[in-house]
Amino acid sequence: MTHGCSLDAARPCSSTSRDPKRYTRSELVDIVESCNNARLQKVTEGTIDDMCKALEKTTLMRKARARARGNVDVHEWMSIVDDAKTFFAHDLLGFLDQKNPKFRVITSGGYGLKMLLETKHNMPNIIHTSDIDITVSVRNASFTPLQALDYWRRRINEFVASRPDKYEFKVITTSFKSTYVPVMNFNRYFYIGMLYKGRDFMDFAISDYPVSMKLFDIGASRMAKLPIKNEEGYLKEFLTLLYMETVPEAAAPYCYTQRNPITGCKSEKGKKDIFRAKVLCDVNKRKRYKKYCNIIKSVTVSKLRHMEKEDRDKYFTKLREIFAFKITDPRTIIKS
Repeated sequence: MTHGCSLDAARPCSSTSRDPKRYTRSELVDIVESCNNARLQKVTEGTIDDMCKALEKTTLMRKARARARGNVDVHEWMSIVDDAKTFFAHDLLGFLDQKNPKFRVITSGGYGLKMLLETKHNMPNIIHTSDIDITVSVRNASFTPLQALDYWRRRINEFVASRPDKYEFKVITTSFKSTYVPVMNFNRYFYIGMLYKGRDFMDFAISDYPVSMKLFDIGASRMAKLPIKNEEGYLKEFLTLLYMETVPEAAAPYCYTQRNPITGCKSEKGKKDIFRAKVLCDVNKRKRYKKYCNIIKSVTVSKLRHMEKEDRDKYFTKLREIFAFKITDPRTIIKS
């Protein structure tokens, strides 16, 4: 699911200014992550945004790097993540063994991909992200969206209440103003965000996103203690994200205006999605994605920036074709 775009719809940008002095703390963290990712992976020159070089010439980069580390020690953060996985174990993985579950759950976005690469491909330190995006789907399940909202709010509050550092947590809940996502034909209903010491910790998006059980990598899920998709599942997710972020006609204006890698007010998110799609193209060997991976691999942020807007807006239009792809046999997919 395009969890990131869904959350952006609930948390719109406040400004489209590209003046580095006016970046928010969250945006500075994204910039630092993208710069560090590019250098860690030794990506070809040109994919490192000019903004990285500009920031390095000021004290802003040092301040942003410190903020990215935040007030939480890495080991402390990992310990809290492990505690959350243990506490929510049945909620997150129980549906895998049930024929008629209350809901189904997917770990979306960068953290899900990070877990797949680390548990299955022994590829640590490729994806650098710490917050967990969870998609809760009530399609063909026994719970309604409101029941799922009540259930997860109760469980999250129980988790927070059980901790000695409970006052460091904050839980926020909101509903989406526009529920229907026409480009993918599903509804998103509610968002629950859990923060720790002011940092995003876990996000829950409640929707009726269609879920195929063969979308999951069971081995990776058991090892990560989270519902993890397989390579094709994440590749389709990130290619879909790129389509919505770069094509104005994608019927997801909030995604295009906020996460476009060149013009978006949260452009760093779009740049990270290009990088993550390239990583997935290297580990996914299905031939039907080859031409789409060629499109991704042949582009850099610098190349996109130097295109005319009309050409740039058309560059990823072919990604629309993957929406028709079935990740599993039609006889086993959960239908609406």
